[in-house]
Amino acid sequence: MNIHRTAALVLIILFVTGYPVSAVPFPETTSTLYTLGDEYRGQWQNADGSGFIITKETDGTLTCTGLNTKGQCNIPADLTGDDVIQLEAGDDFSVALRSDGTVVAWGNNDHGQCDVPPGLSGVVSIAVTTDSAAAVLTNGTVHAWGNNDYNQTRVPQLSNAWSISSGVRHYVVLTHEGTLVTWGGNSSGQIAITPDLAGKKVISVTAGGYHTLALTEDRTVYAWGDNSRGQSNIPVHTGIVREISAGKDYSLIYLENQTLLVYGSPATLAGEPGPGSIPSVTGTNFCDFETGTHENIAFTGSGEMLVWSWDAQDSDLHDLDGNHGVFLVPTRGNLGLIRVSDKNILKHPARSDIYEKIRSSPGIHFNDLCRNLGINRGTLHHHLSALLSARKIVELEYTGKTVFFANNGRFRDPERRLLAHLKNPARRELLLNLHTHGHLRRGDLIDHTQLSTSAAAWHLKSLSDEGIIQVEKSGREAYYSLHPAIASGFSELLASTVE
Repeated sequence: MNIHRTAALVLIILFVTGYPVSAVPFPETTSTLYTLGDEYRGQWQNADGSGFIITKETDGTLTCTGLNTKGQCNIPADLTGDDVIQLEAGDDFSVALRSDGTVVAWGNNDHGQCDVPPGLSGVVSIAVTTDSAAAVLTNGTVHAWGNNDYNQTRVPQLSNAWSISSGVRHYVVLTHEGTLVTWGGNSSGQIAITPDLAGKKVISVTAGGYHTLALTEDRTVYAWGDNSRGQSNIPVHTGIVREISAGKDYSLIYLENQTLLVYGSPATLAGEPGPGSIPSVTGTNFCDFETGTHENIAFTGSGEMLVWSWDAQDSDLHDLDGNHGVFLVPTRGNLGLIRVSDKNILKHPARSDIYEKIRSSPGIHFNDLCRNLGINRGTLHHHLSALLSARKIVELEYTGKTVFFANNGRFRDPERRLLAHLKNPARRELLLNLHTHGHLRRGDLIDHTQLSTSAAAWHLKSLSDEGIIQVEKSGREAYYSLHPAIASGFSELLASTVE
């Protein structure tokens, strides 16, 4: 249920319809593990086989094993694993996002959840509830279809959506500005965004069954909605929060010191007053993890899969075979575990090209990346989300646009802002003249740049408000100059903008 679900080379999506959960025998194929569906009921088959698993074979074809009573295994013949960049599962149906920005769905259609709107294109992110689906488009709008009993498809008017997450009956969108928009079922207050988020920038959001978690840029976690198991009772952490994820009635918080904390079902069932902690997990370097109803799957940087579970009547944690404790499960045979981590995220050719372009062109805009690399907007959005999640790049809002920088320590935040201003032709001319001539009157700047009086005044005020330039008054005259902290490194920063 994590909105920033990283991408990799191949895919698998697993789905269940209840619990308890038993071990899933992986198909005897040369498939490799890619990513897991974010469906609230979990990602593993039941003992009675009432689930389905979709894998990608080495030849690129998609195969499905498990229950097919509603057509959930009837994968479209023209859909290949190489063509899919995101795959989500609901109750007995699946929705896939193609690399060309179109969407296809199959399986149970009793509420129209597989009736993708005709002509839908330019999609960059998808999510599903139990019986509805939603898609974020490149223009920042959101389309939804399927069951509307709880207003799941009554989407607010949006033009700045970046990504989307979903619970049992609700959706939450993260906007380009770092704000949240919610709709759908609100039986537990899951769409009533906490007022504590006012004025804070959200960088990640995840929807649980009936609750929601948000992570802000200062690495603080906020939660609201159902708290019957303590899943929304999350305190301020002393450690740096690295990732968040929500299950049906619990929450996982993974810290930078490699501690995984659990709030909700397991802690409550075990009778613990505070967060549940899994000792054998502490110190494990995860690159990703997933949550289900009572099932958890984590992936380590060394290529191992860790699984643990609990069921509603059992206070003990156990693995998927019923053994007590938490176990690292090594990869089996040809089922190689390939997950995106800080170490291998740039092994994908397209993602490597995107990162290199951002590194060599600091402050580059989304549209320029599309044009220079020849990548469609949906695919670019997908890869940028992966790079942002891995903290390989950072984004900066500048005059209503989003620009990107490599997160390699080369530039501090004030320098990034200056580089963003240098991308604007008018501001570049103003800054170049101040760098060359030192103190200049506004009239002199207008003469040098040929800007109109109103345009020059607007740009100069923006630069002054951000501390890029300083203003000194002498009588009725105003003299402008670069701020000393900016002037000292201006030449080097200017050189970095030359491609």
